[in-house]
Amino acid sequence: MNLAEQKVDTVVSIKNLDVVFNTASGPLQAIHTTNWSVAPGETFVILGESGAGKSVSVHAVSGLLPSTARITGSIEFEGNEILGADQESLRKLRAEKIGVIFQDPLTSLDPCFKVGAQIAEIFQVHRGMSKDEAWNQAVSLLDSVQIPDPERRANQFPHQLSGGQRQRVMIAMAIALEPKLLIADEPTTALDASVQVAVLELIQRLRDQRDMAVVLITHNIGVAAAIADRIAIMYAGRIVETGTAQEVLRSPKHPYTQALLSSMPRIGASKAELLTTISGTPPSLATIPSGCAFHPRCTRAIEKCKTDVPRLEPTKQSVNHIFSCHNPAEGA
Repeated sequence: MNLAEQKVDTVVSIKNLDVVFNTASGPLQAIHTTNWSVAPGETFVILGESGAGKSVSVHAVSGLLPSTARITGSIEFEGNEILGADQESLRKLRAEKIGVIFQDPLTSLDPCFKVGAQIAEIFQVHRGMSKDEAWNQAVSLLDSVQIPDPERRANQFPHQLSGGQRQRVMIAMAIALEPKLLIADEPTTALDASVQVAVLELIQRLRDQRDMAVVLITHNIGVAAAIADRIAIMYAGRIVETGTAQEVLRSPKHPYTQALLSSMPRIGASKAELLTTISGTPPSLATIPSGCAFHPRCTRAIEKCKTDVPRLEPTKQSVNHIFSCHNPAEGA
């Protein structure tokens, strides 16, 4: 398969994506007819509760799903179809054009090797650098992600670094070969608030400097608001609303999106004011309700919601702001 680089408007475009896992209990559909794309220099955030299918949809692009996954639809990377590509082509694509930041850097880094050696190995294997050249490049990369005293830190093991420093090491490894796409899978979950801000600012700076496309997975609305150009809200394996960050966060249309935003604490709220809660829990992907999967938890559900899956339709205000609901609020 020819994965040659060409100038395109989008780095990644997925169309009508379905992902089904073959399990001992039978087929389990994790992703239903999903569509999204991301352009160079853009940050696309996929937001939703745990179990919504966020990571599955993104790792279908990177080829990191297990062999039990059956993927159908279309996945184009820089205009080339990669769904069905052989493993060698996918390995080359991941090595050279896709960087991944995982949720827990401590389990992603090898505890037996110094962090500098782990980064240097990338340059030795993929760029053919000598050991000294690769080491110098690794130290330079640690400096670029704003790790203080990078030479000393490069000579330390992962357990000797703080959580924020380990995540910066993961970012350095992810961008080492200047990828076209950076996938950030819950990159700030294990970090305290101040470090979260620093890591998000770093991702934004690197995106702008390198014109990378960024796909960020999170369940944190604050993170999405801080970094997103566009947002997709996922629930039970489907996108239920998508649009620009401003459209989705300031004028949410789907009842699930509205409920998520209403559950956030508000600055200036009185101590007596209770947070809005969403009744029930997200469904298991093995037992997704019929019709609109959100209907058991939705205050606007009607009979049709129990039987028919609603289509994604544009709002009255914007053709690019779309959502799926049989009984939307007035003005939606």
